[in-house]
Amino acid sequence: MKLKYLIVLSLLIFCDSFGTVAQKKAAQKKTVTPKEDVVVAKKTEPKNEAGKVPGADGAVLEDKKPDEYSQKLSDAIESYRKSKVLQMDEANIKGSYKISVAYYKTSHIIFPSNIKYFDVGSDRVMAEVAEGLNNVLKLKASAIDAFETNVTVITSDGKFYSFIASYNEDPLKLNLNMSEADSKEPEKVTKADKIIFTDTYYTEKELTDFAKKAIKNSNIKHIAEKLGKIIFKVSALQSKESNVFINVKVINNSPLDFDMETLKFFVRDVERKKKELTQEIEVKPAFAYIQDKFGKVDKKLCAAGTEYNFCFMLPKFVITEDKNLDIDIREKNGGRNATLTIDYDTFYYEMVKL
Repeated sequence: MKLKYLIVLSLLIFCDSFGTVAQKKAAQKKTVTPKEDVVVAKKTEPKNEAGKVPGADGAVLEDKKPDEYSQKLSDAIESYRKSKVLQMDEANIKGSYKISVAYYKTSHIIFPSNIKYFDVGSDRVMAEVAEGLNNVLKLKASAIDAFETNVTVITSDGKFYSFIASYNEDPLKLNLNMSEADSKEPEKVTKADKIIFTDTYYTEKELTDFAKKAIKNSNIKHIAEKLGKIIFKVSALQSKESNVFINVKVINNSPLDFDMETLKFFVRDVERKKKELTQEIEVKPAFAYIQDKFGKVDKKLCAAGTEYNFCFMLPKFVITEDKNLDIDIREKNGGRNATLTIDYDTFYYEMVKL
C-alpha cells in the first residue's frame, strides 16, 4: 500500500516539474526577438556650458573630433566662397557727400561743368536739371517722411559725384557749389577714370583745349566764300590721332544778323557735269566748340559786326580722289547760304597735326 502511494506521489512531482519547464520555454519564445532587430539606445552623457562631457569623477572630457570628410568639405566650401569675393582697394572707392532735401523748399547743386547724367535711388526725391542751366541740379522731397537715398551725377568734364540725401524740412544748406568742394578736395582724374562722351578717351575740357589750339593755329587760307558783307572760310584743318578738327570762321560785316540754321558736313562726288547725279554721305561731328574773336560766346551768334569760330571734331573718315568734303551753311529764313569745299589734295597734303 505504501508502495502505491510513493509511486503516485513521484508521478505528480514529475508532472509538475515538466509543466513548469514547458511554460518557461513558451515564455522565452514570445519575448525574445532576433538579434538584428534589437536596438540598443546609447546613453547620452550630459554636457556642461562649455560643450564638454564630464567624466565619472567630475573631470571634463574632450569632445570627439568631427568626421574627417565633413571637415574637408567644409574647408572646401569656405575656400570657394572666399575666392569669389573680390577685394576693393581704398583708392578705388568713391566717397559721398551728405545733403538734405525738403518738401516745401528746393535745393540746388551747382557743378563746374554741364550735367551729362544723373540718377536718384528712390522716388522720394525729385531731381531735374534746371531749364537753361545745364550745370545746376534741382532736388526736392516728394513726401514728408524720413528717408535716405543716393543721388549720382556725372558731368561733362568726366567727374563722378555721389550724394547721400536724407529728408530735412529745415536743411542747413539749400544751395551747394561743387566747384568749391572740388577745390578743397581735388580729385586726380586718370585716363581710366574719364567718362567717354565720344569715341575717344578725351574729356570735354581736353577737347575744348584742342579746339582753342586749332583756332589759334590757323593753317588754311584759300577756302572761303563771300556773300555780300559776310565771309565764310575754313581757317584750320588739323588732326589729333584719328580725329579731324576743322574750324569754320564766319565774319559778319553786314548790318543784319546772320541766323544760322544748319552747318553740316558731307562727303560728295566731285561734280563733273551739272546734270550728273552725285552721291553724298553726311559726316556728323563728335564735338563742337564756338567762340568769338575775343574767346567768348554771346547768346546771339553771328550778329551784325561779329566774328565767330565754329570748331568741329569729326571722327575718322577718308575721301578718295573723286570725292570732296563739303561744308554746307544755311541761313534760317534767308538766302545767304554757302558751301565750302575741301578737296582731296587739301585734305591730305595740307592737314597738319594738332
